[in-house]
Amino acid sequence: MSLNLTSNKNEKHNKIIKAAIINHSNGNFKLASKYYKIYLKKKPNDYKANFNFGSLLIYLNDYEGSIFFLKKAQKIKKNHFAVYYNLGIIYYNLNLLDTSIKYFQKAINLNPKDFASLNNLANIYKEKKKYKESLKLYKKSIKINSKNYYIFYNLGIVFHELGKHREAIKAYKSAIQINPKDYITYNNLGSVFNEIKKNNSAIKCFQNSLKIKPNNASALNGMSIVCQLRGEIQKSINFAKKAIKYEPNSILSHRLIANTNITKLNDSKEAINQSYKALKIHHKVTNFFNSSVSVTKLKHDVLQAKYILKQKLHINGIKEFIKTGEKILKKKINFLDKKNIDKKIILSSKEIKLLIPYYKKEYIYKSKSNLKNSLNPKLNWSEIERNYFSSSNKQIIYIDNFLSKETIAELRNFCLLSKVWNREHKNKYLGATCDRGFISDIHLNIAKDLKKFLPKIFGNRELQTFWAYKYEPKISKGINIHADSAKVNLNFWITPNEFNINENSGGLRVYDEPAPKSWPFAKYNRNTEDIMNFLKQKKSKYVDIPHRFNRAVLFNSDYFHQTQEVNFKDRYEGRRINITYLFGSRNFYVPV
Repeated sequence: MSLNLTSNKNEKHNKIIKAAIINHSNGNFKLASKYYKIYLKKKPNDYKANFNFGSLLIYLNDYEGSIFFLKKAQKIKKNHFAVYYNLGIIYYNLNLLDTSIKYFQKAINLNPKDFASLNNLANIYKEKKKYKESLKLYKKSIKINSKNYYIFYNLGIVFHELGKHREAIKAYKSAIQINPKDYITYNNLGSVFNEIKKNNSAIKCFQNSLKIKPNNASALNGMSIVCQLRGEIQKSINFAKKAIKYEPNSILSHRLIANTNITKLNDSKEAINQSYKALKIHHKVTNFFNSSVSVTKLKHDVLQAKYILKQKLHINGIKEFIKTGEKILKKKINFLDKKNIDKKIILSSKEIKLLIPYYKKEYIYKSKSNLKNSLNPKLNWSEIERNYFSSSNKQIIYIDNFLSKETIAELRNFCLLSKVWNREHKNKYLGATCDRGFISDIHLNIAKDLKKFLPKIFGNRELQTFWAYKYEPKISKGINIHADSAKVNLNFWITPNEFNINENSGGLRVYDEPAPKSWPFAKYNRNTEDIMNFLKQKKSKYVDIPHRFNRAVLFNSDYFHQTQEVNFKDRYEGRRINITYLFGSRNFYVPV
């Protein structure tokens, strides 16, 4: 952010603005702020002072003030690209990405060679998963500065997301050529090689990363993943434990160890223990990025805290958390609707101090471990298995009254009370995974009983993972169309029917066209545009299976699928919750 010395005939005013600029340049932002305020009272229409003060307030997280002074500067001197650039930065920090895009685009229109605006705009499109727009802008940036390491690094990420592994490898290698000492790029390159089953190349990348930065946990975790993919379980555990030695708060390392036990279903106690360790570390290191929290996340967490307190359970800081959170959410600016679902709240230091103790405390519901049956014993499981393999059903069926009454009651308690909903997704749903706290004997017994009661479907197939998603009522768009890297997908719902406003929706749409075998994971799992074009070309049909309490959908994981429209009553216990289990491997699976 540039600083400009403002000339002034009045010597006193000149000294004040000089003091503002000197303190600004030296990082004394609060003192500089005082001088700018004094100066602008006397010289309110000084463009450079308004611009500088607006720019400084970004560092103090006073975005409202920053916007005011920058827009004032824009009125005084129209069409200066630097004003639009700074406004783009502010709205990005507020997570108002569409508004940020508008201002970066204005900066580029005024200065087509504004490298910073081009690069930031490309990064936003990358974040919004609009990869084609992102690629165009990165390529323009390269024409301006072909020696910038970060452009090639980001290009590698975009190509990887698109499943274009050859281009991703080339981009990462270009980044390494410019900056051969960056160990992170080697780690990313190793991940690409993993995905195309070039394990030896992946190992070389992680070894190069370790040469640059010995004992970096990311590379050791990368080696752990390679070993899991090779079936070398003990080696995988050893690398993860070594990573923990050098980085005790490595969540990924504990997740990897938990995963080795989860997939084998041979040591429930150790699987649960490691998963809970990963969750405990998550809470321990929790903080607010850019002093902000999304409206939807805070809303969920406050509602959950109130529900926990209602059950007469006490967690450190819970009452202050509820009081502070409710006060923040009641502000008109933080009201939720479909136009501002991505809005973030900028928290004051006082608000952070009141919220953080509760966020740092873990709580997991202790479910009963002595339940007689996980699955409903009254169902004819042999007939269900026959139906699945029936040619007319194309390996897409649903099972009503799937779980025993005791099991689904305990699962609901676990999902409503456990503080495991820590992963935010763009379409406004929260995720919980088996290797980060979403696990108990009940969860694992469901997997064991599936193998027992449906042996032809699950018997010889290894459990890969399981997770759950919880959705923001009314405004959540659900999960985009994708296929999973597994052989069999089991998805079931545990929210009572009374909360689903539209009984013909809220479930799952499954297409009867499998993902092409040649498609890499990133393409069939994330590339929505290519998937829809493929299904249109194939004239694929689909099956809509509406939401029902305790209904499971069982289907071939090669099939593309997506969430139906989500429209549930806005009550905490009425949020749509689905749980997914994956068995078997399609062609590639990332262990975590």
